Amino acid sequence: MPQQNSGGNYDPENGEDLKKLALIVEQSPSAVLITDRNGKIEFANKKHSILSGYSFEEIRGKNVSILNSRHQGKEIYNDLWSILNDGEDWSGEFRNQRKDGELYWVLASITPYYNSSGEITHFISIQEDISYLKKIELELKQSEEKFRVLFETLPEGIVVTDMDGYILQINQAYLKIHRHENRNELIGKNIRNVLSGDNPLFIEKLFRQAGETGYSMVSDYRLPYDEPVYVDIQVSLMKGEAHGNMGFVVLTGDITESKMAEKALKESEARN
Repeated sequence: MPQQNSGGNYDPENGEDLKKLALIVEQSPSAVLITDRNGKIEFANKKHSILSGYSFEEIRGKNVSILNSRHQGKEIYNDLWSILNDGEDWSGEFRNQRKDGELYWVLASITPYYNSSGEITHFISIQEDISYLKKIELELKQSEEKFRVLFETLPEGIVVTDMDGYILQINQAYLKIHRHENRNELIGKNIRNVLSGDNPLFIEKLFRQAGETGYSMVSDYRLPYDEPVYVDIQVSLMKGEAHGNMGFVVLTGDITESKMAEKALKESEARN
């Protein structure tokens, strides 16, 4: 008895079956590639030609490795062939190379096919072009990296919280200004408790203003250290286009020098 495939009974040795399959896949919106058990290409549809840049005649009879960009380790191909030869389906991502040398990404699903004796004779690969998605993914990672560098190098202290005030992110400047050694000791804590000190009503007022108007007034206060350290602080509400209010951003800056200069000027004026 022939083994049942997900697409029904198909005998690659039967010319009529092959013609029927070719008619179905030729108009498929997905790229379709059929190889024998050794990976020799026996069929490729028009979509595959558009995607790879190779006409079917150019790759007919050649090993499927002609499409390999050599940008992925041998392990992925060893695992692939092991799984397929065991009669299991395989799915995953390939970074292939077009005829013109351009690299492209596909999401591939490969299925073994059997002859009437139940032997694996061919593999059918259905591929979707995901190059655009990979490009977006890369751009997003680069954007995130730029944001991370900017976030960490700004001279202002920045704290990002959720809507309840629990800390999600803290930059290096905030740790330096507020004399904290490790950000991990603050992540997950409520910013109101971290900042309140002897003046919880002052901090709560800033958050209330930000929640009502989008941002608080800029205020300043002295940190509870032996030496004088003054900071200014403002709380802003983060709003997302699709998901509404997302949390708060707390901005702080070290204004100790200006405060001390202001104090010295007042003392000088008082003496005169």
